[in-house]
Amino acid sequence: MSSSSNQGEQTLGSAECLRFSIVVPVYNNLAGVSRIVEWFVKQQLHARSVELVIVDDGSKPAAEPELAPGVRYFYQENTGVSGARNFGLEQSLGEYVCFLDSDDTYDDKFIDIFEQAVEAGEFDMLVSPACYVSASGKAPRSHQLQRGLCSSDDFLNAYFRKLADAHVCSILLRRQFLLGTGLKFDRQLYLSEDIYFIICCAAQAEKIFVESEVYFNYFLVEGSATNRLATEKVLNHFSSFSAILNLPVSSSLVKARNYFVATMYVHFLIKLLSNKTNSQIVIDQTVSKKSMLSAPMIFSLSLRGVFVMFMRLISLFPDSIWRRSLAFLCRPAVKSVSTGVG
Repeated sequence: MSSSSNQGEQTLGSAECLRFSIVVPVYNNLAGVSRIVEWFVKQQLHARSVELVIVDDGSKPAAEPELAPGVRYFYQENTGVSGARNFGLEQSLGEYVCFLDSDDTYDDKFIDIFEQAVEAGEFDMLVSPACYVSASGKAPRSHQLQRGLCSSDDFLNAYFRKLADAHVCSILLRRQFLLGTGLKFDRQLYLSEDIYFIICCAAQAEKIFVESEVYFNYFLVEGSATNRLATEKVLNHFSSFSAILNLPVSSSLVKARNYFVATMYVHFLIKLLSNKTNSQIVIDQTVSKKSMLSAPMIFSLSLRGVFVMFMRLISLFPDSIWRRSLAFLCRPAVKSVSTGVG
């Protein structure tokens, strides 16, 4: 059951002239969403045909910020981030929709980037690289694609080969494209679900605008990974990996897609070795999914590609050896607090 703030509805203004909707899912982060509202007001984005759609996914107490013109607030019982984003999409009124998580930020230039891209011609999806921010500094990503319109296959070929970057909060989607295709976040997926959504959108988009400018900042959560045991929740990653493998793509993209999923499996394995686990089920499922390394795939001469090929060779070892090795390497050294962080 969802409810919206009357103040938010009253300050919306004319829906007919709305160009962009920013959907912000929030859960127990009033400070973060309040900061986004303050930024929205300071940049006078409402005057530039932008609305802010805040979806409170069951915060206790409710994370209702002080509202302002162009800001709408909705509260719903907890459904997870996918459910919150889907509800935000349903409530959005803009011609184009984007996402922003309550811990992250857009650079002030984002609206200029959006407007310039729209002026260049109609597209279903805009994709920009993200900037990853940690205690050690900023690490902006980049595309090896030229700025401008490209086909679905051209973008996916680059994305699968790790030659193009995208984060769920660094894409802009035409709302009628989403409504026409029925694309939504899969609520059964809650880890790597954003990557699956990006690929689904790109696979169905007729025109994709590749933006070279970086405007989105993703803040990496710092912490001691070795003190966070991986629980069985991390296995949801494999559901997302399998969904990507089962997604229909052009025959020319199959090997690149398989390579992409292999890189995701290797990344999962590295994090598991770092986080440790005392779950035999996690070990067993990880071993059973090493077949993701053996599918026909492209070969990349990058450091990542060489490592994937090395792990592909290692995957030929019997399951029993993998199981014993992982059980030993993932064994917690000291008693740690279990979490579902993958």
